Amino acid sequence: MELLLQMMEYERAAQGTLDLGEFAWVAKRIELPEVRAWCEELLKERGEFWRGVGRTPWGGQEVGAEKEAQHVEYYGNGNAANGA
Repeated sequence: MELLLQMMEYERAAQGTLDLGEFAWVAKRIELPEVRAWCEELLKERGEFWRGVGRTPWGGQEVGAEKEAQHVEYYGNGNAANGA
């Protein structure tokens, strides 16, 4: 969740000239229902921000197989995510 919050803050600070959607993929790794709800709200707010500056951001949730393998290698397969 912290990564998503930072993504939004940097995009806002850059006033829509910086699209950090490459980090949005972490949203699909969030498992706890409360945190998932926060995440969904944040991504909705992000969409409103980008509409307000007249652009469509990259969602980042879909990455190629190579990038997905790198994520799994670095962050793990998600079995122990969120305290599970």
